Amino acid sequence: MTQPSALVLGGGGLAGIACEIGILHALAEQGFDPTSCDLMVGTSAGATVGGRLAAGTEIGDMFDRQAESARQTRELTPDVWPEDMAALWEAFAAQADADAEERVAGFWS
Repeated sequence: MTQPSALVLGGGGLAGIACEIGILHALAEQGFDPTSCDLMVGTSAGATVGGRLAAGTEIGDMFDRQAESARQTRELTPDVWPEDMAALWEAFAAQADADAEERVAGFWS
């Protein structure tokens, strides 16, 4: 009789997903099959990775998708260039400063 095994994956948002996929990919290259575990448990990001594994997505496919920009999903690609984002933040900060000055002036009136 073999010892039961479990794959336990933690959280961590997008970085957690990327990290877990990278680690599992490296382990798979060394011969470890994460789907061979008797039990898969995951929290947050780990539940996402574990769910995809349990649904039959190959770890190599998950790794390739995150490593190749052409295969990444559109929602992770910003629609604003860094230069434009800097201008947006400057405009936001200027408005926030103006609003703060108005509130302070109104407080002392």
